[in-house]
Amino acid sequence: MRDGLCRRSKSMPGVLVVEIALLLPGQERWKTVVGGVQYDYCTERGEFFSCVAKTLEAAHFLCEDWMMRRERY
Repeated sequence: MRDGLCRRSKSMPGVLVVEIALLLPGQERWKTVVGGVQYDYCTERGEFFSCVAKTLEAAHFLCEDWMMRRERY
């Protein structure tokens, strides 16, 4: 899985701090970003979905559509 979030260290100028935030199967996460919401989901089988949508509802719709297409193939 992924998710490296970088930020500059306040105590050590010029140093980037990487925070790793993994999702366990069945977990979801969202945060507000420019342009809407970033949504991440890890399926029960460990497959990872990520998108940016205008609203959380739109992100849920995109994720459900992705999961339905995955089931067909």
